[in-house]
Amino acid sequence: MKKAYIIHGWGGNPQESWLPWLKEELEKRNFKVNIIKMPNPNHPTIKSWVGKLEKVVKADSETYLIGHSICCQTILRYL
Repeated sequence: MKKAYIIHGWGGNPQESWLPWLKEELEKRNFKVNIIKMPNPNHPTIKSWVGKLEKVVKADSETYLIGHSICCQTILRYL
């Protein structure tokens, strides 16, 4: 099953802006979607954010990671 993890950016949260819309659109296309709430969004550290992805993401060949802002860097470091 295709799954997507959506990760907000600096100062963000799972309910901001386009994130809920994207979740809904992906679910219409049969994705299992998780919007991850990152720790300390107003004072993020790469170590804590990468650690969060290591705990939450269960990646396989059908996994998509979608990041905004600083989370793009977090995803690259996670990978």
